[in-house]
Amino acid sequence: KKAEELYSLDKQPPYSRMFYATFLLYNGQYEKASLIAEEGLSANKGFAFVWHRIMASAALRQSNYKTFKSNEANLAKGSSSSTKYLYWLAVLKAEQGLYDEALSALEKCHESHEPWLMWLKSEPSFEPIKNDPRFEQLLKRLNLN
Repeated sequence: KKAEELYSLDKQPPYSRMFYATFLLYNGQYEKASLIAEEGLSANKGFAFVWHRIMASAALRQSNYKTFKSNEANLAKGSSSSTKYLYWLAVLKAEQGLYDEALSALEKCHESHEPWLMWLKSEPSFEPIKNDPRFEQLLKRLNLN
């Protein structure tokens, strides 16, 4: 309730919209998270990598594979030229249980000094791989251990 209240104060900044949509996603409110992300994509295409990830994750959890595949494809396309897209594609791969692909993408993000890696340790989608030696080494190289 508080997150919604704070978001309603000012919907324009992309970060308030992003954090609210993420909060909804992680709290099982997939349809609402998708709606906020769709609005975000319309309002701020500069954060398309985040909006596509939220919409893809919500669709995956709702077994809406057409929407999932469409947003995953947008992330994959963007990842060829931007590690921001690649980081969020890694999150999505981890959510699908494709841990080797997720770790490979994270390594590429590290090689390119992707700033989103600062969230690596706290990202819930990486919970299943937190004990993987490759993930632990990556955290160590980032001084996040």
